[in-house]
Amino acid sequence: ARLGAQLSRHAGASAAGELHHRDLTPMAALRRAIPAVLPGQAYKAEDLRERVGARFPDLAPLPTRPDLDPIVQQALSLRWDDDRRTYLAPAVRGGDTTGLDSRPRTNLPSAIGAIGPGAVGQRLADSRRSRSFVALGVGALYLERFLTLLRTDFDVVEVDLTHTLMDALHATAADVGVPWSEVLGADADVPGSRPYQGLRALVQRSLPAVRQAVEDALADANGRPVVLVDASLLARYDALDLLTDWLDLATARPTAIWLVVPQLHGRVGPVVDGRPLPLTAPSQYVSVPPEWILAHRSTPQDAGTQDDATQDAAFRDARTPAPEGLPK
Repeated sequence: ARLGAQLSRHAGASAAGELHHRDLTPMAALRRAIPAVLPGQAYKAEDLRERVGARFPDLAPLPTRPDLDPIVQQALSLRWDDDRRTYLAPAVRGGDTTGLDSRPRTNLPSAIGAIGPGAVGQRLADSRRSRSFVALGVGALYLERFLTLLRTDFDVVEVDLTHTLMDALHATAADVGVPWSEVLGADADVPGSRPYQGLRALVQRSLPAVRQAVEDALADANGRPVVLVDASLLARYDALDLLTDWLDLATARPTAIWLVVPQLHGRVGPVVDGRPLPLTAPSQYVSVPPEWILAHRSTPQDAGTQDDATQDAAFRDARTPAPEGLPK
C-alpha cells in the first residue's frame, strides 16, 4: 500500500495499509480513525489529533481548538466541555434506581456454556489469536471466580495495576525525598490544593514505571494473554490514558491484552470508578455474564451453587465502598 501510494499522484496510505485519497476531508478522516464513540466517554483534543495523524500520515494535521470543535461535532457528535477540557459523547440515560439493588438477581448455569466455549470463550479465543485488546466487564460478585478461571483455563499473565502504581509511587517518593506520610496527607487533602497538585506530579513521574511493568509482562508472556486487573488507582488520578497505546486498533501487540473491569449496579459498561475507558471501538468491550462464569467452573469444589447466606455475604462485601485514598 505504501509503495502504491508513492507511485500515485492522488493516493495516500494509512497506517493500517489502506489506500485513501489525499484530499480526504478532516471529517472523513476523523470518522475512519474513530469508527464509533461510546456514550459518556471523554476524548481529549490532542488525542483525536494524534490518532488521525497516526492513521493518516499523508494528510495535513487536524486543526487545534477551537477550529477543531465543529469538525468533531459534525463527525462524531461530540461537544466540548469547558469544565473537563475534553470532548464528551452524550450519556445514555440509566434506569430509575440510583443505588444498589438490595439483592443480586439469581443466575443459573447455562447448559450451552458447559459444552463449548460460548460467545465469551470464543471472543477470548479470537482475541488471543489476533492479539487484540479487550475490556472484560465482570459482576463484582463473580470477580474472583472469573480471575481464577482466567488463571487456570487461559494461562494468563496477571498485572495488578494498583499494586504496580503503589510500588512506583513509593520508589518515586523515596527518590525525591518525600516521606510516605506526606504522600498520604496530600492524597487526603482538598483537590486543587498545593499538596494535592504535588501528589499529581508524583503520580505522573511514576506512570512510566507502570507502563514499563506492562511492557515487560507483554515481552515475557510468550504468547500467553496479559490480563490487567484493578485499574481503580489509575482512574482516581485521571491516568487511564496510560492504556491508550495498547487500545489503539493500529497498534501491533506481542500478545492479547485483557483488562478486567468490575461491574456494580449504576456503574456498568467500560468505566472504572465512573471514569470511561479510552476505547477505540465498542467491540473492545465484552460483558461477561454470570451464567458463562458459572458454566465454566475450573475446580470441583465450585460445582455447587452458593447458598443464600454465602451470596448475601458476598454481596455485602461487593457493595461496600472502597476506602478513599491511598492504602497505607
